Amino acid sequence: MAHVVKRVENRVTRQVLSGASEENLEKLGLNATTRDLLNEVLEASIKADPMYIRYMAYAQLSGKTPQQASSVGLHLPGSDTLHTVSELFPHESQFLAGRFSAIAEKSDAWVNFPGGKTFKNYLEVLGNFYAEKDPVRATSIQKRVEELYSELLASDFPIILTPAIEGYYKEPYYDPEIKVSLRTPDAKKEEAHWQNMRDAFAESFGALDVQQFADSVKVKEPKSVITIGGFGVNITFNAVAQEKPDILIFLNQQIRVYDKEFPETAQKLVSNTAEIFGEDLTENKRKFLESLSRDETVLHELTHGVFPDDSPEAKRFGKKPYTIIDEVKAEICHRPLVPEVIKNGGVQGTKEEWATGMLTSSLQLLRNKPQGDPYYYAAVYTLNDLFESGAAVIEGERVRILDFEKYYAVQKKAAEEVLDLYRNPTMTERKAAKWIKTRCVPNKNVQAIMKNVIKKY
Repeated sequence: MAHVVKRVENRVTRQVLSGASEENLEKLGLNATTRDLLNEVLEASIKADPMYIRYMAYAQLSGKTPQQASSVGLHLPGSDTLHTVSELFPHESQFLAGRFSAIAEKSDAWVNFPGGKTFKNYLEVLGNFYAEKDPVRATSIQKRVEELYSELLASDFPIILTPAIEGYYKEPYYDPEIKVSLRTPDAKKEEAHWQNMRDAFAESFGALDVQQFADSVKVKEPKSVITIGGFGVNITFNAVAQEKPDILIFLNQQIRVYDKEFPETAQKLVSNTAEIFGEDLTENKRKFLESLSRDETVLHELTHGVFPDDSPEAKRFGKKPYTIIDEVKAEICHRPLVPEVIKNGGVQGTKEEWATGMLTSSLQLLRNKPQGDPYYYAAVYTLNDLFESGAAVIEGERVRILDFEKYYAVQKKAAEEVLDLYRNPTMTERKAAKWIKTRCVPNKNVQAIMKNVIKKY
């Protein structure tokens, strides 16, 4: 049913674009030529939907994933060799390969626009990936896809195609995905602020003894786009951001899922909100809270740069524990650094305002994510010790921070505990899994929050 709805949405979007005035196209960062290109890309990309539906069936029926499987090398029961998406899903793969290659071949009208050559090369390589039947060559092509995707993000080309670069449904396989977005003028407005915030954040790393990652984080360039077509895995999981190969915020998704309701969530769930922001939120206070919600997403993505996934420390966790611990790390480790980021001029507001906002963020995640989701574990971890320590308490159908200094001290201790997992040279996959079961499940206080606060909201 979701796929049928998206087909209708896709058709309507293309019709609206076809009839858009020059003025409205300019607001999207487009002209008539790139509008026509965008329509072609949208028409082709929706084929990732049936591919993902078939992939979900494959994932359920294919049994245990062998050690030799890879992100683009898929296993079939009874087969000693790995297979590509082109072999397993030939109808959808050959369609995508043919369409992307055809679009790239007739590029004369737009190839000389800024970033046009990169987009052409990207489409060609993406087409090659969907046509490839050899897993070894597919791995090499996938690497080139990610390189060109990174170059596309750094360019001024208005159309962004996000390929399959992550996998949650059945690790280590990448979930089939094509997400079509636009680098609109409005979407770019906060990027300079995020770069300033990034620098102030990286300068605070000494407080957690992770200053060795400051330079690598400072070169990250957070970007923002408006998504107009999310296909493939977006049927079941529509991400608001990505961390690799570069930080990208899908702005309209971020606003829809988190920012828009953030002020009301803070009012209804956190007692401190009324005292700090006022009983009735002014328009400026609403905008501040919505901006805080977005900034926290960017800080989360920047924190992935501390002990990144290709570091030897991260590899000790094993595949599934790493996915969870990596999100726990990203969610907890930026929080105790916020007072220093404020001091360094990276963000607006006070530490009390930010603590209230970050507590709201944890509750929002806890409400929105199902048990077993990596973000669910991350939300639980940020809350367990806060309420166990008395830094925060349950107050009827709301929660309250009693001691803001203690709030940050508890969050710092929790962050240090996670970082020590990475630093432990004897860490194993089994130890990592045991830590998750011990520290990332709701304690009695968080269980009470889930029952008396979250469920009643």
